[in-house]
Amino acid sequence: MEVTYRKELEECGIDVEHGIRSHMGNEAMFVKFLKLVVMDDMFDDLYHSAGKNNAGEIFEISHSLKGTVGNVGLSEIDTLITCICETTRKGSMDGVVEKVNKVKEMHEEIKQHIA
Repeated sequence: MEVTYRKELEECGIDVEHGIRSHMGNEAMFVKFLKLVVMDDMFDDLYHSAGKNNAGEIFEISHSLKGTVGNVGLSEIDTLITCICETTRKGSMDGVVEKVNKVKEMHEEIKQHIA
C-alpha cells in the first residue's frame, strides 16, 4: 500500500494496521473489503431511519454494521455505531441523531478517499 494512501486512510480515522491484521495480513484483501463496507447501503438505511427517529430500525441496522466496520478498521465509526446500538437497544433515541450525523460526516469523508 502506498504510504500516502495509508496516511489518508489513517487521517480519516481508519486503523489501517488493525484492518490489515483482520484480513490475514493481506493489504489487497483489506482494501477490497474496506471499499465493500464503506459502499454498503446499510449506511444509507441508517441515515434514513435516523430521519424517522425509528429506534428499532436503527438498532437493527447499527447492530449489523457494528461487526463489519470494526473488522475493516473503521474504529472511530465503530465507537459511534456501538453507542448508537446500545442506546437504541434500550428503545432510547437520546443523542442518537447527533451520533448518526457524525457517522455520516465521517463516512462521506472516507468515501472520498477510497473511490
